[in-house]
Amino acid sequence: MNNPTNAAHDSKNARTDEPESVDAGSPSTGSPSTGSPFIGSTVALVGHYRARAGVHFEAHHHLGHELIVWRTGHIECRIGSGAEQQVVMTYPGMISLTPGLTVHSDLALTPYSHVYVIFGSSLGLQGTEQPRFFSDDVNGSLEHLLLNMEHEFNSEYPYRSAMVELLRQQLMIRLLRLGAQREIGPAEKLVQQLERLIEERYASNPNLQELAAELGTSTSNLRAKFAQLRPYSPKAYLSEVRVKHVLGHIRSSSLSLEAIATLTGYASSGHLWRDVKHITGMTPGSFRLPGPTATPTGPDPRP
Repeated sequence: MNNPTNAAHDSKNARTDEPESVDAGSPSTGSPSTGSPFIGSTVALVGHYRARAGVHFEAHHHLGHELIVWRTGHIECRIGSGAEQQVVMTYPGMISLTPGLTVHSDLALTPYSHVYVIFGSSLGLQGTEQPRFFSDDVNGSLEHLLLNMEHEFNSEYPYRSAMVELLRQQLMIRLLRLGAQREIGPAEKLVQQLERLIEERYASNPNLQELAAELGTSTSNLRAKFAQLRPYSPKAYLSEVRVKHVLGHIRSSSLSLEAIATLTGYASSGHLWRDVKHITGMTPGSFRLPGPTATPTGPDPRP
């Protein structure tokens, strides 16, 4: 096995050790047969991992399900063996769920990173009997959940086991939701990848042509797929994301509109004002919460 030399926090080799699970206790309600999200396998291991291009991971399996949220880079995942083998290319924000005893390996085409959780046995949830692949939402909800679980699982905090169990319950609910979804097609995957990049880079004036190149497609194809699957354009989506963050700053701080415009990628407070009015039908000042920290936002920025 090729052992990576730059693993973050822990070596991926430890993922095959299957350490003793956290004893989170047994809930008093629900049963496995009902598909209750509060019943399921214990958490055996949680961690994150990164490696250089060319640092592959040989064929292996786990006793229970393995859930991965791929954070950066591109990996060729080979799942199963022989004629039944699947070859899947990962992308940032992709979720892979591999049942226990399923042989799989990773071919590192680029530097990459991911966060993972391994369960002590099969999850027993409908829709998780076979390898599944999904996309995280634009807020990276599952990624954040796994990072929080990793933090608690590997800590010595009081009530650690109780906190891990609460996070496990949230994870079960999200997996039930994923199990009810159809696996996404190439066009939807492309659109979701673009939305994720816009969400991450909204404040730096992302250029659609550059984003298309990063995603390995043309600007025209990206626009066409967006028009096919969304009722808005990439530019309109960028405005929605920016306004969401603008309103968050207005509601939670006394920052001036000029300062908020700078934080959220607007050329001026006038551009910010027009976007907020267009999308919400209200002026930015309408969202300012009264309180001791609130300060005047300055003169009307409209020309």
